[in-house]
Amino acid sequence: MQVFERTDCPFCWKVRLAAAELGVALDLVASRPGEPHPEVSRLSPTATVPVLRDGTVGIWESAVICGYLDERASGGLYGRSPAARAAVRLFEAYSDRLAADGLRDAVFELRSKAPGERDDGRVEQGLALWRERLVDLAARLGDRPWFAGDFSLADCALGPRFGVAEAYGIHVFRDHDNLAAWFERLKARPAWQQAYPARFIGLERG
Repeated sequence: MQVFERTDCPFCWKVRLAAAELGVALDLVASRPGEPHPEVSRLSPTATVPVLRDGTVGIWESAVICGYLDERASGGLYGRSPAARAAVRLFEAYSDRLAADGLRDAVFELRSKAPGERDDGRVEQGLALWRERLVDLAARLGDRPWFAGDFSLADCALGPRFGVAEAYGIHVFRDHDNLAAWFERLKARPAWQQAYPARFIGLERG
């Protein structure tokens, strides 16, 4: 199976993390921002990554890709009951639609512009919204070890958001002890290191 991706894209990172947890080998093909791989343009109506190609099957939405990998591997990353699967999918939707709010704007400024050229107001506004999301996520996690009870795709989806924040020095999630402990548990899993981005825009790993 081929996955066309960008290494530091949280949606692509989610796919890699899910695949690593499932023990599924992927042939990763780089696609650069603004210069999509021809297969990305052919298979995805949005011309964005990730895109999975498995023989004649082409999938261009990260949530659908993860579901496909889980079913192919009979992995159970979405839970074993309808209620459990719904809970996991809701956390995945939260990550895809809400968790990036604010953080995305702050990271864009931090990674793409020199200090004197950044829109500090956009950074602060973004971080304020990210803090609101963290309060909500901390409440949703509570005292459980993982977001949906057992380790699941919910954690694979949310983890890269925190990984991006950490990479760019945005550590405010550590103000919440339960989120900080959850993130350390996630980073201790072998799959985290397997899926970790090779590089981040504007940064060198390490």
